[in-house]
Amino acid sequence: MVHTLSIVVTSSILIVAFSLYVVHWFRRSVWQTRSATAGAPGIEGGETVGFDRVQRLFHWSVTIVTVALAFTGLILYYPAYVAPFLTSLGVPVHTYFLGWVDIHVIGAVILLGLIVVHIAWDSLKLRTTKLMVPNHEDVREATVRAWRFVWGGSPTPRSNKYDVFMKSYHALLIVCSLGLGATGCVQYVWAPWWLYPEIQHLQIEPWWKPTILHDLFGFILIGLVVGHTYFALLKVNRPLLKAMVIGTIARGKATRRRRPGSPANGIPEEATSAHPPVVAVAGPSPNAREKKVK
Repeated sequence: MVHTLSIVVTSSILIVAFSLYVVHWFRRSVWQTRSATAGAPGIEGGETVGFDRVQRLFHWSVTIVTVALAFTGLILYYPAYVAPFLTSLGVPVHTYFLGWVDIHVIGAVILLGLIVVHIAWDSLKLRTTKLMVPNHEDVREATVRAWRFVWGGSPTPRSNKYDVFMKSYHALLIVCSLGLGATGCVQYVWAPWWLYPEIQHLQIEPWWKPTILHDLFGFILIGLVVGHTYFALLKVNRPLLKAMVIGTIARGKATRRRRPGSPANGIPEEATSAHPPVVAVAGPSPNAREKKVK
């Protein structure tokens, strides 16, 4: 019996996640009608700040670190599968195994530092942490969107900058990060299986199997990251992806698919209304025109 999570379980996690994304793509691209996929128009205007420099730097730094963690994690999880491929490319696996452990740990420490900076910036500077807190509107929005996704219908406008799925994604990221951090620390300090022969792995493993839990959280995180990438590349979300690169987003794109009156990306509430006030242009009165004709 091995001390790691069964490859059947890890493969099932990825297969289920990828299957859901394929079904979602099929639903949007083939089954859903063109009128149902068209979003509500946003207001016209200039550009507004979608993400500041700190947010963009954090996002892309976390992307690089997460990819590095996933890559080294797969090497550590089952080197026999990746060794033939990486060795053919000149990348050592078995002979550099302890080095991969060090890189994995260093990446985790860097990620922890980035998360601390992110929490401090959002809480103390931007004060937008409350936008990620779920509320009763999210439950209603999730129910309506799930119903319309299955049975068809026009998209449900978001109630805020972050919808229920974005909040759920961040919540799952928090759970996975805490789980990976806790189990990773236990392995590194009390159960460093990579320093022992394989026959002794089960002997040093605590009863609650932190290595198996670490693998479980890791593959769930991989599924989430792949899903995040998939949704970011959808046409409807490309303006947000562009904003994550250059920082700004057109006001019409920022207010698209949001309910009238709900703030979006820092745009004031009155600017995001789907029905801007109509201002009449003053002109000469009928009496004045009549006198002019005479």
